[in-house]
This record gives sequence, structure tokens and C-alpha cells, in this order.
Amino acid sequence: MARPRSRYVSFSQSDSILGFSLPEELKRYHVKLAVDPQTLRTAQQKGERVIMVNGKPQVMHYVKTPIRESRQRTMAAIRAVFPVVVRPPDANHPWQMIAVYRYHPKGLTKDMLGQYKMTSPDLDNLVKDLKDCITRTGVAWEDDRQVVIESASKMYVCSLDEPAHVELKLVQLPIKKQKDIEE
Repeated sequence: MARPRSRYVSFSQSDSILGFSLPEELKRYHVKLAVDPQTLRTAQQKGERVIMVNGKPQVMHYVKTPIRESRQRTMAAIRAVFPVVVRPPDANHPWQMIAVYRYHPKGLTKDMLGQYKMTSPDLDNLVKDLKDCITRTGVAWEDDRQVVIESASKMYVCSLDEPAHVELKLVQLPIKKQKDIEE
């Protein structure tokens, strides 16, 4: 099967965008998650329920079943491509994350191939859920606030025989030291 064309920057392009080159020992991962973006549910679909505790009403927040199942599928796909934890021993590195959500809906026509998808769900909510799933699996970073550069897009697949998936690129960035900044 032919590899799908990548529509985002290559490693050499990303190095020049960052303004510095990345040392070779830093971790770089470019994977394809076997998750259909059409089935993903976002964090906005949470619920709350009022319950009585010792005769007083309490608001209980919960995640609805479709969201919980969506997160479980995403985490299973992450574990499938990262069978072992790739987090470096010094896990306090900043990270760059690039995600491309590739959709293959029913009724996809040739003129839609490779085009941006401008309908729901919102991209920022998809990215939040993906970062949460990566954090929960413990694959790359300890906390998603370590992601300092992120880029994401929603697109239709590039060919009719290409399945829906999520392309994910994670790059461990170097830690800038004070003397590096002063120079």
C-alpha cells in the first residue's frame, strides 16, 4: 500500500521554522494512528448530574459513554504504535506536536480529496482530547503543558482507497539554557 502524502512540514523544514536545528539524539516520531476521526467525540460533550449526599445536593461531573469509548479507542491506537514508553529519562523536555486528522466520509467525491474539512467537530477540541490521551498513556510527556508548539489540521484523505486515520508527529525539543538565550 502506498504511503499517504504528508501535507505538513518535514523535519528539515520544521528545524528552520524553529530557528535552530535539532540535535540528532532528540526523539522524533511520525506515526499513523488507526483511528477514524469521524468516530471521535470531543470534550465538550460532558455531563453533570445532581445527586444527594447527606441530604445536600451535589453536582457530579462525568464523561458521557461515547466520549469515554472514543478516548479508549484513541489510547489503544496510541499504545499500538508506541508499544513501549518513549519518554526520555529526563522527561522535562518541551515537545512539538503536529496532528492531521484525515477523514473519509460516506459520499466522498474526487473533488473533495485532499481538501480541508471545515465542519464539526472543532479542531481545538480534537487536539485537546488527543493530547490528553497521549498524556494518559504516558508515551511522550508527563503533562500536556510540555507541548509548546502545536499544529493541527482536518482534511479529507488524498485517495479514495486510503482509510481514515490520524497522522501524528511528535518531536522532543531541546531545553534552552540561560546562556544559550543570552548569546
